[in-house]
Amino acid sequence: MTPFKALYGYDALSFIDLAFDQSNVPKSRDILQECQDIMKALKENLQCAQNQQKMYADKKRVERHFEIGDLVYLKLQPYKQSSLKHSGAEKLKPWFYGPYQVIRKVGAVAYELELLTESRIHNVLHVLCLERALGQQASFRKFTATG
Repeated sequence: MTPFKALYGYDALSFIDLAFDQSNVPKSRDILQECQDIMKALKENLQCAQNQQKMYADKKRVERHFEIGDLVYLKLQPYKQSSLKHSGAEKLKPWFYGPYQVIRKVGAVAYELELLTESRIHNVLHVLCLERALGQQASFRKFTATG
């Protein structure tokens, strides 16, 4: 006799018994059904939470794509990138540089730009670092922290 059977009066539940419902333990079917109901409720709650998070994320998501020859501004973080302009205080540097011309589309979200030869950054950039240039502007836009 096992210690479990000596203590409880029946053999311990095995996964095979529960999976194939071949247990003669009292209330094993109830326990199995309760576990299945809990798992079903947890999966439904998880799916509901994921759908809600996706809805909130999609509200601010912007689909960007550019064609070859389009003019785009390059967004750089002024505190981390200083290879395009070296003058002035770091916090007063512009966030957007350009406009630069798109040479080719490298992947689904990467574009190659025609950058200046003296710039020390790679010319293939993610689409989130780019913003379409509107109109015939020839100078860069300057954004501050307030927008």
